[in-house]
Amino acid sequence: MILTAEQRRALVIQADAGPSGRTEGIMAVHFTVDLLAGLVRQDGRACRPTLCALAAVLSRFVRMRITDAGRRALVSTKLLSEANA
Repeated sequence: MILTAEQRRALVIQADAGPSGRTEGIMAVHFTVDLLAGLVRQDGRACRPTLCALAAVLSRFVRMRITDAGRRALVSTKLLSEANA
């Protein structure tokens, strides 16, 4: 998978989030919906629906986390950039 600079930045943020990932709302503040959807379609990240109880009201939100394919893409782009430096 060849990543643009913005795709790489999104995946780095996901990788830094740990196993629980980040919410879709947080990611949408920093990135376009098209970019996020493209990463999901490319298997760069996985989306997992999660229920959250807030003040006795159930609210549904999506938590996004990086997959193994996304981690491999980050490693390969890092290696390419180091080779070209």
